[in-house]
Amino acid sequence: MAKSFTAKQNKTQGSLFRFPRSVEKQAIIRQGSCCAICNTGGNIKSLTGHHVIPVRHGCPSKNDPNYAFLNTVENCVMICKSCHISKAHGGHWAYGVLAGPEGFPNSHGSNTAAHKKWVSVLKSKEKKVCLFWKMSRKKK
Repeated sequence: MAKSFTAKQNKTQGSLFRFPRSVEKQAIIRQGSCCAICNTGGNIKSLTGHHVIPVRHGCPSKNDPNYAFLNTVENCVMICKSCHISKAHGGHWAYGVLAGPEGFPNSHGSNTAAHKKWVSVLKSKEKKVCLFWKMSRKKK
């Protein structure tokens, strides 16, 4: 089972679990200021940055090239708080990829071609990241 992070651990690891504000702003622009799941309009205060591929599968803070994209706009979708809890995490904060890239149909606003390309790219990266993550866990 996936490792669960407590609220205290989340606070101590802080920036590892949050996108820089500049990344969130870029994602909002890409999405046309709407939730990537339900398409409800929003802004930087009403939408939450969500890692499509969970950051716990890598360590972007160590600048490992295998994981460097985890805290970039490529892996960020902005979603409303309701969707963040109920759909992106299935009501659970501790579990892995519950909503893969295809679960964010409005990741590029109404540009479906860009969304399909993004899904393909992230699925490829997800396989690599999960493989590196599994291999690193075996070494311990």
